[in-house]
Amino acid sequence: MIISDECKFVFVHIPKCAGTFVRNQLEPIDSYDGKFYGVKKYSECREFDYSHIPMNILSEYFPEEFRKVAEYASVALMRDPRERFVSSLMQHLKLYRGLSSSDHTARRLRAEADRVVDHLTNNPDDSSPKFAHLAKQSSFTSLGGRQVVRHLFRMDQMEAFAGFISEHTGIAFDATARPENANLMPRSHFLRATARVFKRLYAQIPAGRPRHLAYKALRRTGLYKSGVEMFAEELYRDGNIRRFVEDYFAEDFELYESLETRSSAA
Repeated sequence: MIISDECKFVFVHIPKCAGTFVRNQLEPIDSYDGKFYGVKKYSECREFDYSHIPMNILSEYFPEEFRKVAEYASVALMRDPRERFVSSLMQHLKLYRGLSSSDHTARRLRAEADRVVDHLTNNPDDSSPKFAHLAKQSSFTSLGGRQVVRHLFRMDQMEAFAGFISEHTGIAFDATARPENANLMPRSHFLRATARVFKRLYAQIPAGRPRHLAYKALRRTGLYKSGVEMFAEELYRDGNIRRFVEDYFAEDFELYESLETRSSAA
């Protein structure tokens, strides 16, 4: 989360919704100097992922910052819930199973999905850092059925989002620099050795537009495709996973689809 008291502006970082890309450009106006970043201990008994704090936690433990979200020009980016769930699973495997994108397989992702579905079915309100990336998007925008974040954009409305940022902060936000941390994967098991060489070189390129151009060049080689694209179709063949995502993230689907309607009306 980025809060600018000078600009009366807040960016709320919903996990797996291009938040790192946005944060990198907004850090110069952060009045909290990076306080809301990373996993940290709040007390001896509580630990939070400060980068991604849902509204119920913010209102209880950080009431002053919650007030600013409600009163300032607050904004967040949302992502298609089906696509985001796959991306979140891949992040979960990376953080808690030690697996890079090149290690993912459809079978491994499906097994992790089964574990996550089982956990969230039995612990629907888990706000621990381990499951922050799998939390409902609406938990970062609303509280008790009331929308707290005042302005929402979809990730495919990046140009409009950039205009909003520029208007409220004066920052010349570069919407074309995304994605700088896209989860690229080798298309074929047999190409992994070659693909990893390109990926190491890619990781050394400075973030922002240079990395975005390199990303596009890597996609053109045919060696890589988006991990989300690669696994989503197969993962959602499983009816249990598909139904879980549709039910568990029902509020996210409704909110996300309403943004398209609002955009069309505008």
